[in-house]
Amino acid sequence: MVAASEAPHSRIATQLASRLVIVFAIGGVCTVILLPGPTLLSIPLILVVNLAVLWFTVHSVFAALNALLEVKLERLDRAAKSGD
Repeated sequence: MVAASEAPHSRIATQLASRLVIVFAIGGVCTVILLPGPTLLSIPLILVVNLAVLWFTVHSVFAALNALLEVKLERLDRAAKSGD
């Protein structure tokens, strides 16, 4: 059984992993669809798709870091209140 203090970290990591898998899968499918037709428009579209994947990746990672920081700060607040 997972300890109560580790549960939020596990949940946050699982959410981050699932979001990244979805983002990379959608980006990969869009790239594969656009790649076979090397037209003048497909190259900028592929770059836009890859830029969107990069943005969602960075956003997801920083959201997970923010959630981890909030969990840590809540734990410190509870420790400070129980120590008073």
